[in-house]
Order: sequence, then C-alpha cells, then structure tokens
Amino acid sequence: MRFGAMSLVLLFGLILARPHAAAEEATSFRLPNGLELRALHLANTGTVRARLVFSIREGLFPRDPVDEPLFQRKPGDRDKLTYTPKGTAFLMSKVLPLLGCAGIDRMTFEGLKDRSGVLSLVEAGSGWISWTFESLPSNAEMMIQLLADEALRPAWLKSTGLQEILDRVWERDQFYDARDEAANAFRDAAGDAAAAHLPRGRFDPAGFVALWSAAVRRPERAVLCVVGDVESIPLRRAVAQHFGPWAGPRSDAHGSAALAPPATHREKPEHIVIGTGATEVWAAWDLGAFPPGRAESLAALIPWLLRAMLPVSDGIVNELEIGASGRWVRAVGADWVSLQLLEAHLKELLATPLTKDKLDAALKARDEHARADALHPHRMLERLGLPDQDTDHTPPTLEELADMLAKCMDPDKIEVLLVR
Repeated sequence: MRFGAMSLVLLFGLILARPHAAAEEATSFRLPNGLELRALHLANTGTVRARLVFSIREGLFPRDPVDEPLFQRKPGDRDKLTYTPKGTAFLMSKVLPLLGCAGIDRMTFEGLKDRSGVLSLVEAGSGWISWTFESLPSNAEMMIQLLADEALRPAWLKSTGLQEILDRVWERDQFYDARDEAANAFRDAAGDAAAAHLPRGRFDPAGFVALWSAAVRRPERAVLCVVGDVESIPLRRAVAQHFGPWAGPRSDAHGSAALAPPATHREKPEHIVIGTGATEVWAAWDLGAFPPGRAESLAALIPWLLRAMLPVSDGIVNELEIGASGRWVRAVGADWVSLQLLEAHLKELLATPLTKDKLDAALKARDEHARADALHPHRMLERLGLPDQDTDHTPPTLEELADMLAKCMDPDKIEVLLVR
C-alpha cells in the first residue's frame, strides 16, 4: 500500500471547490519513525475522527533493509524472501480488539474509552487493517492517546485466553453463517480490497505475538488520518507524543511466525445452500486483461456506470447491490425466481451496452458525490485513508469504455456464486 500525492491532490481539489473553504486547513507530514499523518481541519463540525491504517504485505516478498537487524545474515542471503501468511490482517482485526491494552485488561480499557466518550471500530481488508476512533473536539487528544494504546500496545500479560481466541477465529465464529463466509471469499477472489484474506492455518500464541511484532507494527507502512474540528498544532503535539516513540519491529521478532498445517482446506464455493428460501447470485468479472492503470480507472467508474445503466429492481430482481470496488454485484431474486433464471437475467443486465446519456449521468453522479464528501468528516476520512493506486488518469473515450465493459462483462467470463 502506498500513500502519496494523488490523495492530497484530490483533497485540495475538493477544498477549493467549496465556497467556505477558508475555514479548512489540510496538512501532511511524516514523523521520524516513518508514520505519515494526514489531517484536515473542518471547523464547526462538532466531531473529530481518526483512522490509523496499517499496510500488511501478505505473501512472499523480498526482505526489506529495515528488517536486517531481525535476522542473522549469511553470505548469499541478499535475495532471500520474507513470508507473512495470508489472512494476517483478518486475524489481527479479530484478535487484537479482544486483548488488553497499555498494561491494563480489556474491560478496564473499554471503560476508559466509554468515560472519554470515544467510539471505535476495527476493520481489515486485503493486506490492511485499520482502527477508526471518534470523539468530541474537547477529547481529541485523549482519543489520539487511546488510539495509540489500542493499536500499538497490546497487553499480552493482561490478556487471558489468547489460545481460545485464536481457535475461535480459525473456526470462523465471527461470520454470521456460511453465506457470509462464502461472500467474503468470493469478493476476495474477485480482487475487492475491502474483503480480507482468510487464515489458512492455526496460530499458537507465541507465533501470533511474533507475527504481530515483525509484520504489523511497522510505522513506515502506516498512515494516520485525522479529520474534523481540531487545530493543527495541538494535533501534531498529541501525535508526536503518543506515536513518536513507536520504533517499529522489536529486536525479539524473528520474521514470520510458523504455521501449523491447516486443519481443513477451504475452497471458494460456487454454490451454497442455507435454507432461507431466497435466491441470490453474486457475479464478478476479471479486470486482469487490462493494464494496471486502466484496470483501476475502470474499477473506479464501474459502480457509477452500473448504477446509471441497471435498474435497482425489476420483475426478476428484487434487490441489486453494486460493490464499491467495481468488481462484483449481488442480485436477490423475487420469491418465484429460480437460480438459473436469476443468473441468466443478471448476466444479460451486465451486458447492457453503454450509451453517452448513461455515461454522462454516471459522471455527474460521481462528481456530485465527491463534492458531498467534503461536507462530512467520516466520508472525507475514508477518502484520505485510501491508498494511492497505479491509476491511468487519462479520461477514456465513450468507445474505449464501452469496449472495456463489453470485454469484462462477457457472460461467458463472469464468475458466479449461487446462494439459496
């Protein structure tokens, strides 16, 4: 994940487009440990939101120079790889919120957040984990302290039942049902960055702690975004005080944690039965045939194009959900509709030709939504926290867009998940 100039360019563009921008102040800088801070002052909003995003490189990667002190080097080791198991972000997002923080147990820490009027949410996706905190402006500095405590300072000695928590995560008890888990796996396979990879093996407590220390707490791979009614100087002071001592990997970390062999091999299902009586079809398309920049540009446009081109419901589809990642849709059928009919109808809808009127309507809706984002701290926080993409910003022509859509929406190439 890379955080850079494009997000700030978009941010400043939105600010300049607003008539009362004089009340806003945007800043971006890095602490000596590599942590990037992005802040936007929105006066008179009555709230402050902060989001800390860790980028976790899951899989095999060349070893970073910053990792060298953690390993005993030998001649010829320069090209060795480091491995972080897929599912690490998901695992951390489910386990860390149940542990104690800053030397106290979890119940006491939650009580401290409640007394400070701080709300919090932990989320994870494909290679990232984030903490989102919100408070009144008067409690902003306390909120920053609590965010640092929760994200950076797990109280291992004050946390009981770590093995039990790890076992529950492996058993997927946090999913509502088989459909919920299958939908996550389907979105992950489709390339939706908001869908986390799932762990493929069990962790023991020692392996979990080693993995957290070596792969997660990395300030040079993190960004802290703060939006709302908070001034720059006190914000910088609070961030420097509570995040400045964050030194990255500890000397007792040993690269990647060992994994036991998976107890079960979970494949992405193509058809699941949960007995609800409703029919549901998920459809995804492959953007891999396009250059990376063009693929990301198309993915960003697809949700707006499909909303302009497709009905929200009709006689066959009762509900149509379009993924924000631009890589999947979900259709819920009417009571009398079979899975085969719903699948065929959805593929037919996705093959609808793009016209100039629909393109103009999609671009207008997208631009209006971007202007509205600047009015809401939580929307702007999400925009600030997005990673930069290798996006080709050359506007495609109508003919180019229509051709690209026709290729990726080819009914013979659409992947589906059927639910009944």
